[in-house]
Amino acid sequence: MNTAKAPQSRTPLHPGRFVRTKIIEPHGLSVKDAATALGVHRVALSRLLNEQAALSAEMAVRLEKAFGADMVSLMRMQSEYDIRQAKLKFGGIKVPGNVDGEGRNGGPGRAAHSRISKDSRRSSVAYTESGSRKSGGRG
Repeated sequence: MNTAKAPQSRTPLHPGRFVRTKIIEPHGLSVKDAATALGVHRVALSRLLNEQAALSAEMAVRLEKAFGADMVSLMRMQSEYDIRQAKLKFGGIKVPGNVDGEGRNGGPGRAAHSRISKDSRRSSVAYTESGSRKSGGRG
């Protein structure tokens, strides 16, 4: 199995499209029949399949139990999709600065960083861009 990460420029797939093309259609089911098998309303499943609604944890569990889909993979797919959509929608937001006092938009940061003690900054946990955890100082 290939565990390499996809390039970040690639647009994540909405889990509804995946469920429709890789689960529902291969089983030859109508939306109504699939909804019955899942124990959900047809409209709820239709909205997911047509990318009009997000995948809920409950629906992911139902898909796992009814069709053997991996719930964790489906939820990761939804999370990656949501992150990409948020970056597209809110990526242009400007903020005055960050808590370390370094302005992200070219200027100095605000005074918020002065309220955080040096000890709390040293023991804080941060995450790298790749998502791995790194500890600052004692953490």
